[in-house]
Amino acid sequence: MKHDLELQIQAWVDGELPEREARRIAQRVARDAEAAALAAELGCIRQALSRHKPSRALDESRQSYWGKIERRIRREAGVCRADSPLPWYEHWRKHMEPASAKKSPLVTPPCPPMTPPPTRSSAKTGAP
Repeated sequence: MKHDLELQIQAWVDGELPEREARRIAQRVARDAEAAALAAELGCIRQALSRHKPSRALDESRQSYWGKIERRIRREAGVCRADSPLPWYEHWRKHMEPASAKKSPLVTPPCPPMTPPPTRSSAKTGAP
């Protein structure tokens, strides 16, 4: 049996085909023993999975649920918003700063410039 036909039978068992195509697959399953066996097996699998499917009811609407997730992603990603308290350049700096400079303990801040020690001649004359 071809893979395309197997996928069509699976879609038929799941009720995902348009009416016209569903009738065509139903006729094929009625005529072909191999297709009928596959349809029966897929039906048993579907039934077994549906018995163990956890039922979860959301406390909120679907839009509200996904809206919360989107806001959290935006907040963690630091997406700039018009009502954000940070100026635009702070958002730019946050995205342009290399990650290695943020998290690496090996990166140390630059040292202040060193001044040369006074030489003997400058110590006698008092010149720096």
